[in-house]
Amino acid sequence: MIYRGETLVGLLISMTLSAFLILIAVQFYVYVQHTNLQVMQRLELQAELQSILQIIAKDLRRTGFDLPYSEPEKIKFDHFSKESPNSCVIFTYGLGESDKTKLKKQNTEEDTKVVLGYRLYNQRLEAIPQAKKTNTERNEKTLVEGCSLRLGWEQLIDSDKFAVSQLQFKWLVEKKGIEIYLKGYLKQQKSLFYETSIILPIMNEVMWDENL
Repeated sequence: MIYRGETLVGLLISMTLSAFLILIAVQFYVYVQHTNLQVMQRLELQAELQSILQIIAKDLRRTGFDLPYSEPEKIKFDHFSKESPNSCVIFTYGLGESDKTKLKKQNTEEDTKVVLGYRLYNQRLEAIPQAKKTNTERNEKTLVEGCSLRLGWEQLIDSDKFAVSQLQFKWLVEKKGIEIYLKGYLKQQKSLFYETSIILPIMNEVMWDENL
């Protein structure tokens, strides 16, 4: 029996087919890796925005707690500079009886309420943190001018990685509830965005004020 070797044409065809199959395999691997990276980035963005939303909602639920009904402006919607309307909220609640008792024992003249705030500023999410001492003058200034103040606000999100494109607070159910809407994206991949919202009732008796 005579064995014949593979012809040059056949060899070239085999090599071409092999190279084509390898190319397909490499492209599929790159596609899978890219898809996995996008999934991980989207999950990271989702987790970040959901976490921030829960923090805001948790604080807002306290609005009006342990404050007299006659206390004005327990909550106020506004915005900073050229940002969209209702992209900032300033609100207040009482310290609670235990903290008030501590202040009385210390014979201090600190305010017995807490004033906090959240706002959208230049695609960043910022917050007015709770002060170590509840200064009355600071609280009153924050309630009146909080959203327009440049100082006193701290970043709440990593602005190098994430950008917040929308933050909006909206009244619901005859101003007995609030919808918070939040939308953001990855700075390195703007096509990856995530939007979420939450509806929360305001359980404490409050008087409403809204600046549009």
